[in-house]
Amino acid sequence: MVARMEALVTPSVLQWARESAGLDLADVAKRLKATPDRIRSWEKGVSRPTWGQFSTLAQMYRRPTAIFYLDEPPSEPDTPPDYRTAKPGQGSSEVKFEWRRMHHVRGIALDLSVNAGMDLANYIPQLSLDEEAGASGARLASAIRRHGQVPKPGVRSLSPDLWYRAWRHGVEALGALVLQTRERVDPHVVRGMSLPSQPIPIINLSSGDTPAGRTFSLLHELVHVALNGGGICSPTPGAASAAMERYCDAVAASALMPASFIATFPRLDSVADPTASLMAAARLSGASREALLYRFRELGRVSEAVFAQLLAEVRQSYPQGAKGPSRVPRDTVALSRVGYRFARLVGDAFKDATITETEAARYLDRVPRAYLERVVRRAEGAGR
Repeated sequence: MVARMEALVTPSVLQWARESAGLDLADVAKRLKATPDRIRSWEKGVSRPTWGQFSTLAQMYRRPTAIFYLDEPPSEPDTPPDYRTAKPGQGSSEVKFEWRRMHHVRGIALDLSVNAGMDLANYIPQLSLDEEAGASGARLASAIRRHGQVPKPGVRSLSPDLWYRAWRHGVEALGALVLQTRERVDPHVVRGMSLPSQPIPIINLSSGDTPAGRTFSLLHELVHVALNGGGICSPTPGAASAAMERYCDAVAASALMPASFIATFPRLDSVADPTASLMAAARLSGASREALLYRFRELGRVSEAVFAQLLAEVRQSYPQGAKGPSRVPRDTVALSRVGYRFARLVGDAFKDATITETEAARYLDRVPRAYLERVVRRAEGAGR
């Protein structure tokens, strides 16, 4: 009989990896078809997992196998402020993996930038909670347009996706990295995260959100960065953080839908087809119809009765159920997840032979090598 090969890993690191992934014993036991007591015995050093079981654990915890052979758990980035009202643990594994990924991407970006002798200054204006939201929004939008190519609202009619791309490129032109989640993060639980660390702050948006939803969340998270107060945000903030979240929402709304733009439309309760007015405003601003509706109400441009009626109609129009599978080119997926600025950093380092082809592919969302050149070429063509 062949002896069972055991993995001689450090028990305390096993426990740390599970807890840092936001998983409890029952979660792990179910995946491994074992009992919670068996998992606990590995973490206490009473017994050891087999190589096959250990390989599954490493994949579940999103950790390289080598880390489990350390004498003790390594240090980790601080847990971010959590502005959600979701119950503790809801979506926690995916969120923690994404937070860890943000730090990892930032570390790579810093190394590549320093090695290339790049200027690490960014142009994100500093904001204060004491400043009026409208003034902050105007300053933020002005800075983005000064360094990027975002049309002013009312000038061009664009699809939500094109508006989102324009704002994303504009924010990256200020010096931030804008990612989208790799994990399946429900936008009803988490819409965005931000890491304000200088000189390369990072914003991470839920890939499951709509383009218009991501545009608003992008600006919301940029306000967090400008306030030097990043964290995890959802549509329903907790009571302790409600004031901060209201301010970020107000500044984002002012930047995306300035009062002067809203004033170009008649009151929604004075037109025969207010839905058509909302749709026109959405195409001319990149904001969602729901965000616009709230902005009209905030500025006194719609009665409460018409607001409630239109809000119900807008929400009823949202697609119901999950979308069917769609085939998206792998280079498009990679760019959507890592952003164009980071892809350019990696592409430049690869062309200068600072990193290998294998490293470049791994940094760019583990893109297959056959797509690597296409990712680099597309990144070079954007934002230069």
